[in-house]
Amino acid sequence: MTANRRAVWMFLFCVAVLATLTLAACSKAGDENAPVPTSNIDAPALFTKHCASCHGSAGQGGSAPAIKPSQLDRNDLFLAIAEGRPGTPMRGYNDTLSEEEVESIIDFLTAK
Repeated sequence: MTANRRAVWMFLFCVAVLATLTLAACSKAGDENAPVPTSNIDAPALFTKHCASCHGSAGQGGSAPAIKPSQLDRNDLFLAIAEGRPGTPMRGYNDTLSEEEVESIIDFLTAK
């Protein structure tokens, strides 16, 4: 095989590999319902500290409605936790919890 043919084949191989990697990466993007990776946040401890007194130790309900399993989607859960629920005793925690902590609580609530 000549040097030119070898270079063409090598080029085509590299293009194929890059295309495969790009398609694989793109297939994972855009899933709004996918859990956001959390670091070393202890979501059950956060839930116990901030939620369990009203929603029950397992989210089964208490003085506030059951939230596990939740009837809300991830976005509505985020808004409820961060901003609260108007007209209810549920206050917002955006001044207490980081976005990452709120996401970890949502992961905990939506885990199967």
